[in-house]
Amino acid sequence: MHTVDRLTKKVYAMGTSCEITIYDKLDEEVLNSCIERLYDIENKMSVFKNISDVSTINSNAGKGFSLVSPDTAYVIRMAKKYSNLSNGAFSITVKPLINLWKQKMKDNIFPNKEEIFEALKLVNDNDILIRDNRVMLLNQNQEIDLGSIAKGYAADEIKKLLEDYNVKSAIINLGGNVMLVGKKLDNSKWQVGLQNPFKQRGEIFGYIELPEKTVVTSGSYERFYIINGIKFSHIINPINGYPVSNTLASVTVVTDNSIDADAMSTILFVLGLKDGIDFVKTLEEFETIFVATNKMVFCPSTLKENIKILDSTFEVSFY
Repeated sequence: MHTVDRLTKKVYAMGTSCEITIYDKLDEEVLNSCIERLYDIENKMSVFKNISDVSTINSNAGKGFSLVSPDTAYVIRMAKKYSNLSNGAFSITVKPLINLWKQKMKDNIFPNKEEIFEALKLVNDNDILIRDNRVMLLNQNQEIDLGSIAKGYAADEIKKLLEDYNVKSAIINLGGNVMLVGKKLDNSKWQVGLQNPFKQRGEIFGYIELPEKTVVTSGSYERFYIINGIKFSHIINPINGYPVSNTLASVTVVTDNSIDADAMSTILFVLGLKDGIDFVKTLEEFETIFVATNKMVFCPSTLKENIKILDSTFEVSFY
């Protein structure tokens, strides 16, 4: 009789392909509970759902407080923390700029400086007020978007749920937000592929061997704006109002909590190679792999024994 050695479920949620795989407790109900939790978080935090907490906050901008779920209030608090930590390189109030660039892409024209300046006036995470589980944006036309942090929170929450079910070996992959749960059944380290930012999703240039960690990658290799045939990063710099343009192709963050890795990968991609390395060196809990557009890979020396390069066109330098 054939024995199933894993149980996997794939769904589309939070704007991406999501996959949860359990190795040691092959119980369909456990997986279903995880998927329900994923949809629950999406329904609260998606900017695309009219009755989500986020949409309610946005529609009440400048008018008053909105009562939201403890989940949403927590994620917004964490977003404000990372906005302050990065001096505004991370912002969930960047939505007016995203709206502007998306509209201009449809019109196939570049926004002018005045339009960007006007949108930038609305970008300030200090304008988000939180009182327990009530949230308010100070000014009309301000909007938040949790797309840069909600997937990380979802991965952390699914991991907690798996641990509640006493699962000791699993992988959560939410569109590139990878969370490793427990150990591999043979007690060897997990192997997590490093996406080649110049190829299709799933094509890797190497991998890292890790214990129980989370691995989150940010880059512009999948989503981007195209205006007049010119390709731009989908990640908007909330400080200058323009799509991120630097020498980075991708940033991969390794740490314990996925919500932290999600925010940090965005911050480092916005900061760029030199400033990103300088910044992350001040934070002991993060190990970060930077891939430059010239295929140079900058990796912390703490991962020297753990990183394996499979594509000889990439060259590694340790910092």
